[in-house]
Order: sequence, then C-alpha cells, then structure tokens
Amino acid sequence: MGIIGRAHGRVDDPLSMDAGNVSIANLTLRPEVVWALDADTVADSRSQFSFAPRAICERSIATTRTENCGGGAELGLSSASDDGLSAAEFRIIMDRVGSSNRSSFAVNVEHRF
Repeated sequence: MGIIGRAHGRVDDPLSMDAGNVSIANLTLRPEVVWALDADTVADSRSQFSFAPRAICERSIATTRTENCGGGAELGLSSASDDGLSAAEFRIIMDRVGSSNRSSFAVNVEHRF
C-alpha cells in the first residue's frame, strides 16, 4: 500500500520525495563533573553522581540552510557491586536547540559471569 498525497486539487499515488543531498553537522561541548557518593574520592567510589552541562550547535543543509544553537544538561547516577561483577547506570539528557526540545534517557545494567 503506497502513500497518497493531495495538494491543490492534485493527487499523487504513490507519493515520493527526492530531497537530494542533505548535510548535517553537530558540535557538542560537554564538560562533566562527577561526585563520589560512598567514598572520599571518585577513584575509590562505587556509587557516583554526575552532572554535565551541554552547549550544542547544529547546521543542516538541504534545500535551505539552517543553523541553531542551544544547550541543556545531563544527569547520571551509577553504582557498582562490592565484587565489581555487577554495575548499573542511569542517565537523563535534556536539551533545547533552536525551537526544539529534546529529552532522552539511558539505563545500562551489567553483570559479568
């Protein structure tokens, strides 16, 4: 089943689009600060909290050229077991670039046998 397009009284079946060449560039600056939650130093810690402010600039070139900059933040929480065989990490990212709001999260659980 194809997609049917209607505009100005005309019908196109199946609908197709040729965007030609599209070029996308993205630059992200992301310094990260990590705090130990269960020890005096990060190197000795098995549980850590992290914060990373983000500065982002993007450029896309298709039929028009668009450039947007913005920023956001990333928060993370990670923990490892006493024996080092198990680890878990949770990260949430929130950004605003141009007029676009973006958010994502990641969960990683690892166990070595």
